[in-house]
Amino acid sequence: MIAAYGYFDRCVALCREHGLGRVEVANLAMRGVTQFYQNAIEAALADKDWCAAERYAALLEEYTRLEPLPWSDFFIEWARVLAALGAGIRESTMEETLQQLYAEARRANFKAALPALQEALEIIKP
Repeated sequence: MIAAYGYFDRCVALCREHGLGRVEVANLAMRGVTQFYQNAIEAALADKDWCAAERYAALLEEYTRLEPLPWSDFFIEWARVLAALGAGIRESTMEETLQQLYAEARRANFKAALPALQEALEIIKP
């Protein structure tokens, strides 16, 4: 439970950093909720808490299930592949997935996603 509060505090700080101002979780609009999950994913990955990153990706996926968004689909896949790689899982399709995500991040100007993808590509290359 303490870890959850820690993530919440970090997510609120990240939301504020990204210009979302005062965050009231119970009344967040869709943009706020999706941004909250992205920030939670970023915080979990930064803390190397791979399970939490996967959990927040699953929550984002569930939240956008009825109306999937290219943005959320990107960050869900981004979180999952980085969490798996961080947890020591290596699959034959990972390098291709990382390259596709990197290309998509550049195309869509998801600058925040690029450094982690670059680092992951360096780790996974033989």
